[in-house]
Amino acid sequence: MVEHIWKNGFTPDYTRWIFHGEAHRTREEVVRQRVEDYDVDAGVGDMLNDYHEAQFAEGRTEDEPEATAKAFYDMFDAAQKPLHGKTKVSQLDAIGRIMVFKSQYSMSRDAFDGLLTVIGSLLLEDHVLPKSMYEAQKLLRALKMTYEQIHACPKGCVLFRKEHTKAKYCPKCKSSRFMEVDSGDGQKRQLDIPVTILRHLPFIPRIQRLYMTEESAKQMTWHKKGKRYNPDKMVHASDGEAWTHFDAIHHEKAKEARNVRVALATDGFNPYGMTAAPYTCWPVFVIPINLPPGVCFQRQNIFVSLIIPGHLGNKMGVYMEPLIDELVRAWEEGVWTSPCMTFRRMGYFAPRVFTVVGQRWWADDDDAAQQDDDDDAAQQDVSGSGSSGSRSIYLRGPASLPKRPILRDRRPLIRPDGERSWMVLETAGGHGRNPNGILGLLCREHFPRLVEYAGVTSPAYTFDHYAVAPDAVDRDGRQFNNKAERVKQELWDFFRCDAGYEARADVVSTTCCKKLVVDMHYEARIQAIVTYHGSVLGEKVNKKDARTMSLTADQYLQMIPHWCAAHPECWEKMVQRWCSAEWDEAHNASRERRLLMQGPSHHQGSRSLGKYAEAWSAAHGGAPCSTFSAYAMAHKGKATSDVTYNPDDGPEAYTNPAIHSRLSEYTAMAKEVHGPDYDPRTEDIDGDVLMRVGGGKRHGRYWIADGAIDSSSTPTLSQGEILQTRLDDERRQREELEKRMAEMFAKRELGLHLVPY
Repeated sequence: MVEHIWKNGFTPDYTRWIFHGEAHRTREEVVRQRVEDYDVDAGVGDMLNDYHEAQFAEGRTEDEPEATAKAFYDMFDAAQKPLHGKTKVSQLDAIGRIMVFKSQYSMSRDAFDGLLTVIGSLLLEDHVLPKSMYEAQKLLRALKMTYEQIHACPKGCVLFRKEHTKAKYCPKCKSSRFMEVDSGDGQKRQLDIPVTILRHLPFIPRIQRLYMTEESAKQMTWHKKGKRYNPDKMVHASDGEAWTHFDAIHHEKAKEARNVRVALATDGFNPYGMTAAPYTCWPVFVIPINLPPGVCFQRQNIFVSLIIPGHLGNKMGVYMEPLIDELVRAWEEGVWTSPCMTFRRMGYFAPRVFTVVGQRWWADDDDAAQQDDDDDAAQQDVSGSGSSGSRSIYLRGPASLPKRPILRDRRPLIRPDGERSWMVLETAGGHGRNPNGILGLLCREHFPRLVEYAGVTSPAYTFDHYAVAPDAVDRDGRQFNNKAERVKQELWDFFRCDAGYEARADVVSTTCCKKLVVDMHYEARIQAIVTYHGSVLGEKVNKKDARTMSLTADQYLQMIPHWCAAHPECWEKMVQRWCSAEWDEAHNASRERRLLMQGPSHHQGSRSLGKYAEAWSAAHGGAPCSTFSAYAMAHKGKATSDVTYNPDDGPEAYTNPAIHSRLSEYTAMAKEVHGPDYDPRTEDIDGDVLMRVGGGKRHGRYWIADGAIDSSSTPTLSQGEILQTRLDDERRQREELEKRMAEMFAKRELGLHLVPY
């Protein structure tokens, strides 16, 4: 490619504009020099001015700088003396220029010492030019960066550091740390030469140097304060979804523009050329991505942090330990540095990859208690604002999708079980995830942002919004009719459907998603309240209390969930809705209705009724449990608690006393349909009985156990049967009312006769 450009130019028939200043350039002019000509002071003066202004700025009350900066500025103090009495060139300037000359022309140490002697003999007698390279390097010692050689196991098992510092053999594979030779008596003797060396150049001191001049310190805030001339285009990593998502969950760290974000890059190569010996090494680069786009990837801003020898295999994590330790230290403790001598604490962090390093999590008491009953419960991490991670939030629910692709034979085999639940027939040795948990994650992953539905543009509040949102082609070349189809079809990336149940599975997955999307938005507000109090205020708030609380619009906006982080306009509209008077009125009305409820609806957690029955049976020595008994016991306590069903128990035995009358009416109807000897405790819930006792589906719901009933296998009632059932129901209600009124009047009559004269 280089040869082609040299011979033909970068484009055919290009005309040089020699009359407008463009001239033929020689190769010497084209090739960029390694260091700019030192015609003045190569920026040293600017650096010293920054130092001087910071040292004598008004109101400066900071303490002494940290050690690295102090050594650096002590060198400046010592180097302010002129080279001799008749010049303004400083000792530091002179040494810097001569060192560049040595580097450009690859001078040997002896040649450099000789050059210093010649130059020194030409200067005045009071000059302070060093006489040797040793003295020059001693003067510039503060410019040097630390460098560490770490011995490694030849097979990449461990690094000989920390607890393995003094080990001579690998604690895992027993390989020798040092080269071994034959001692002459048949035994091997270790030399002092290590077999494998990992070279570590700490990146934190290098990034600290970026804050020692005013210009580079200002550039380190560009990602937040820099002007975008094309705001609709992605010109910097800070314009991407990953950066936005990170800011949303670590908003306290994101507030400070000077906090450093880094990117890591590595690749293997043969330093001796493709035709040389088969050797490879892997340099790992650390890149501060706070900088502007035109500066970020300049050579001087790309820092080599590790040089890993040999072929890595699957041992990359072992060799990365020193770098990870630096990242953990910077994340948890921060690092004191001095941007233009304004001392402050810096925290370094990398988007996505290292966001949760070293964090600690705590759970709400109520949520932790229910965790035992939640098959899908898994830890999701949302960091708090403290650098130590002491104010962090524990979220319930699956955190991420299983890794794809999954071989078809490794996908669990499932079939629909009721209206909104599934039965796992075979695990196939794959993941143990719940299908509804997977559907919930897919609804979040494919959230369609703002959608026009029924003539109104709004966030996708319902699954019907997903059904009108267009889909896009994915990396596998798939494209579906809409986002709703995308969510339902991707479920089968993780499961197999039992043959013959495909149509029913589509209906059940649609029903599940309708509830999951509504719950997703409801939980978003509650979790925003919990997260804000935990990460910002350092207060522990459980979800039960969060339901009665609210935030201001600005506070809500800080707590954007990960599934909405790429669509802030949606989150803003959701916040506007929550902060409106209409929503507040409706929310309070719903809360008052909930307060009138006599108890919680059930103790199933996220389990289906069938799963509750299985869990109860497992916790009680394998005793059989019908879905009817499971429904009754689920309104008494958890599956793992000591609960049983007894038809003679009164209403007070249930968390919601209204359940008692429903169980009694179902039992009466079941005996009417199946005979007086029928015992519902030993039988699953009968759809025919449900339809009769409830007069069909009222408001689209069954009399009891709505989600556990398969509508496709439930017989329908004729209009006459529905009318007769409802008439009988009204008759029972009228008789019950007349009975209560009679009892009330009887008590009133008794009270009148007992009044004394």
